[in-house]
Amino acid sequence: MAIVYICQEWRAKATDKPAYPPGLKPQRLAAGFVLSLAPAHVARQIRRSVGLPDTPGLLVQNIAVPGPASRAGLQEGDLIVSAGGAEIRSIESLHEKLVEARGSTLSLEVLRGIERHVLYMPVDEPSAV
Repeated sequence: MAIVYICQEWRAKATDKPAYPPGLKPQRLAAGFVLSLAPAHVARQIRRSVGLPDTPGLLVQNIAVPGPASRAGLQEGDLIVSAGGAEIRSIESLHEKLVEARGSTLSLEVLRGIERHVLYMPVDEPSAV
């Protein structure tokens, strides 16, 4: 069974068992969905440091390939600014949208540099344990 891990500034690889600091529990979201995301305050600092507009959102640092997010077109360096029509300013808000979209498709609005893209990502039901 594949498990989704979304944790601030911790990387998870599809082929490795991710290591997490003590007390940080990974979140199960959907089958095959593995991402590493930078929180909004870090994403804003990174964007400012390279001359991009200071836009809130979650910065994609690492993505499982193959996986639903990569098949939808999400790439490392993308800034997730909305999901399902709602602004995304925290990992928790993205988690809520992923849970709501289980078994269907979630629209993601991302910034790739300064260009806006809308991606459609299928969110599978989690497998039974």
